[in-house]
Amino acid sequence: MKRLRVLVCGTNYGRIYMDAIALKQSRYELAGVLALGSPRSRKVAAQHRAPLFQSVEELPGDIDLACAAMGTPGSEAVLALLDRGIHVLCEHPLRPEFLQAALARASEQNLCFHVNAHLAMLPPARKFIADCRRLLNGKPPAFVNVMATDRSLYATTDLLRHLMPDFPAFHMESRSAIPQFTILNGSFGSTGTSFQIQGSLSADGTIRPDGGAGYLVDCRVEVATSAGMLTLMSINGPVVWNANYGGPLYGFQTYQKTPYMLSMLGGIVGDEAVQRAMSDYAKTWAFKHPSPWDYMNFMSNALKQDLGWFWYYWLWTTESVDGSIENVTTAAGKTTVIVKQDGQMPSPVVLKVTFKDKADQTFTFPADVWFNGSKTYKAVLDLKGKAFDKIQLDPGGRFPDHNIADNSWPR
Repeated sequence: MKRLRVLVCGTNYGRIYMDAIALKQSRYELAGVLALGSPRSRKVAAQHRAPLFQSVEELPGDIDLACAAMGTPGSEAVLALLDRGIHVLCEHPLRPEFLQAALARASEQNLCFHVNAHLAMLPPARKFIADCRRLLNGKPPAFVNVMATDRSLYATTDLLRHLMPDFPAFHMESRSAIPQFTILNGSFGSTGTSFQIQGSLSADGTIRPDGGAGYLVDCRVEVATSAGMLTLMSINGPVVWNANYGGPLYGFQTYQKTPYMLSMLGGIVGDEAVQRAMSDYAKTWAFKHPSPWDYMNFMSNALKQDLGWFWYYWLWTTESVDGSIENVTTAAGKTTVIVKQDGQMPSPVVLKVTFKDKADQTFTFPADVWFNGSKTYKAVLDLKGKAFDKIQLDPGGRFPDHNIADNSWPR
């Protein structure tokens, strides 16, 4: 197989291409380096034992491919390479006018001009793409919002291609402008899309330099679904998830979960104590803006208990209680009830014993019997020698048990 003779343009990012060529010498040969001729460029070319060229006119006629990593200042050199009939792999970012001109010249000469957008290969973008694919599960987004510069727009659009398995053409509905930004509204198929694009021209008509402070954004992509919105905040991340609390569980979260939580809290510290604490909380925080932490701290102080574990399970997880009576034995006048906890949320062990004479007695053990990490608890009951008909776990249904079918004995 004939090796492709490759010209590397630029000795900053270009060094990455040189290293890649060295790893695949069976397929590629470094034919030379195109650079301005600085001491560093001369040193890099010498290290790779490649000739250094300072203009396109100096190039030999047997170059097959050029890898261009010169940024905006190298645009004219890339166009000249295409005029010489050389295929070009070009690093992004690129200005739109240059990109349009390069694609046109490549088409005229039947050459390959490929832009290495590379944004989708960076770790934050790869994480964003993977999360989007899981979220979308093959379905199109409800809406996409994009902020980019005119130089990063190609790479940002390439990122969108990775999100949508069937990447339809963009249909523009409207175009408008505000200071520094052009706004395009339209759709990719059924997905409504808005682009806010900052131009490269500054207020005085000069072109902002690559990576200059005048750029307000590099790339931001927001993908909206019925479950929420996933956002890549910039090229360097982070990836942010905002859940849509108007989903199918909105009613439960808003109207049912709080009474369940306060009912369980009453089962732990007593209903009257909870009612007094709630009344004091309402008076203290009236016409103010308490945070969840304000509420948790106030209630824990008012009830004089460390309830951090309780707030954690109720407000930051979807865990539940899943208690059951595993076995009951009687020996030496004592009845031992083996209670198993398969759930992650601790709860008091409340056992109601119904005797043969129909009388009953309730035994309560605090929630901290589970704090040592054990999944079983031996509740020893002194029934005074009385025979029982039934033992019921959580007889009042105060705790959110995943399965109440195994809460009684005998089964």
